[in-house]
Amino acid sequence: MRLQTNFQLAEFTKTAWNKLDKRTQIQLIALANTLQAIRTAIGRPIVVSSGVRSLDDYKRLQTQGLNPSATSDHFFGAEVPRTNSAPYKLALGAADIVCPSMPAVEFYNFIAKMRYEGKIQTGQLLLEKNKTMWLHIANHPDPFLLPEEKVQRTERSLGGMGYSLDNGKTFTWLNQAKRELLPIGLK
Repeated sequence: MRLQTNFQLAEFTKTAWNKLDKRTQIQLIALANTLQAIRTAIGRPIVVSSGVRSLDDYKRLQTQGLNPSATSDHFFGAEVPRTNSAPYKLALGAADIVCPSMPAVEFYNFIAKMRYEGKIQTGQLLLEKNKTMWLHIANHPDPFLLPEEKVQRTERSLGGMGYSLDNGKTFTWLNQAKRELLPIGLK
């Protein structure tokens, strides 16, 4: 099923459309629309390497030595049980993406400039690195969270911009007020 001109449902999830709840469907379409705007502006293919995650996906990533967050926007609003706290259900929908024909830092800065110029709205925009680099991009929170739900998330978890070069263990945050971009030599 085609979600947008250059994006198929299968790029985001193996689950059939009619098996996804309505919230996930809406969030997927919003995310595909944002990615299509980026794809159109950049004029190059974008590859989605991770989209909708289940709790099983989360556990599998942990066993592979990765550091997925229990409050990741990849859960697309699904209720995720957590140890010692209420289930998490405030995920906005997110994807990990790469542009194979462009260095990750340059790709990130291209998207950040689009965001700063008001051409797109996003939630989190993060450059992450394990062995390779990729971008994590999330939906903007406004259409999906009530004001009281936004209070339950931090400003960085809603729309932070930054990077992690240590497999998501720590993050360096950019100053959005100064329209800060990633350093070109970041590796």
